Amino acid sequence: YRLTISIPAGADGVHFTVNDVVLQDVLPVGLAYVAGSFTLQPGSVTLGNTPTDFTDTGNTLSANFGTVTNRKTTSQMVIITYQARVENALTNQKGKSLANQATLSLTNPGTGNSFTTSPVSQSITVGEPHLVVVKDVTPKVAVQNGDTLTYTVTVANDGNTTAYETQLTDTLLPTLV
Repeated sequence: YRLTISIPAGADGVHFTVNDVVLQDVLPVGLAYVAGSFTLQPGSVTLGNTPTDFTDTGNTLSANFGTVTNRKTTSQMVIITYQARVENALTNQKGKSLANQATLSLTNPGTGNSFTTSPVSQSITVGEPHLVVVKDVTPKVAVQNGDTLTYTVTVANDGNTTAYETQLTDTLLPTLV
């Protein structure tokens, strides 16, 4: 995921500053945060706190930036990227949509008023691998004791995602060993 926060420019030579800036990202059930994948690019913005990772409480991710100041005369971007893993869960079936929502809360230092943005949402659709296994043997007919048989096992994935942690086991009959 990539979150971009636009920090407005100040007006009339005054820096733009907000306090108590906290990013909160709620992952849906079925996604899990990949610890340590958090990266922060503050650009030209001054951050009171520079988190090195999210605080993760269940599926709620938080990053506290404290006081945020833009000293430039143009809007500046703070970019946060991180990874989430689609969990191997019965509820994560092909075609299911998982919506991730993020909000930003802050306090206006001039008024003391707190504000939270409307949730910004981004969805993904779960895909699934579909493995097809075909086994062939040659020769197929007129085999006799002592003949050598050649088995060919072909595995193909005609699903729409990669099949991870896949293992194929082919157990031969004791009479074929």
